[in-house]
Amino acid sequence: MSRLNLKSNGYIDRTVSEKMDITNKVTKIAIDRINKKSKPAGRDEILTTLSESIIDGDDYIRYRLTRRFDGLAQSLYEAHKKETQAEAVGSGFLKMFNKQLSKYEDTKAETGSSEEAKLAVFADQMGVDLKKAPEDEKQTLLNIFKRSKFAQFFKKRK
Repeated sequence: MSRLNLKSNGYIDRTVSEKMDITNKVTKIAIDRINKKSKPAGRDEILTTLSESIIDGDDYIRYRLTRRFDGLAQSLYEAHKKETQAEAVGSGFLKMFNKQLSKYEDTKAETGSSEEAKLAVFADQMGVDLKKAPEDEKQTLLNIFKRSKFAQFFKKRK
C-alpha cells in the first residue's frame, strides 16, 4: 500500500494550486483574445469548453484528497474483509430470534397465556425447559415473572 505523502503531491506546499492558477490565467487570456478577435454569436463551443476547463485549485486539491482517502478506506476494507464476523453474527442472531419467536407462538397456542409464553422464551434463553419443570415451580416462576418490570412493560403497551 502506498504511503500518502501530501507534501510531495503539492497539496501542502500549494504548488498544485499555483500551477493551476497559472493554467487558469492562460485559459482566461485565450478566452479574452478570442472574444476580442471575433464576436461569437450565440453559444460558441470552443469558448464554452475553455470556460469550463477553469478549475479552482482548492476544489481540485479537495477532490484529489477525497479520492486518495476513498482508495485508502477501500483497501483497508478489502484487507480486513475476511476478519469480519458481521454476517455470521447476524445470521446467528436471526436464527436465535426465529427460534424464540416460534417458542413464544407455540407456548401461547398451547397455554393461551402470553405471560406463560414470555416466561417460556425467558426460560429457554437461560437453558431451562419449562415443560420438564414441576407444575409448582412453573407456577412460582410465573408469579415472579408477572411482577417483573419486563412483564409490566408489556402490559403497559397493550
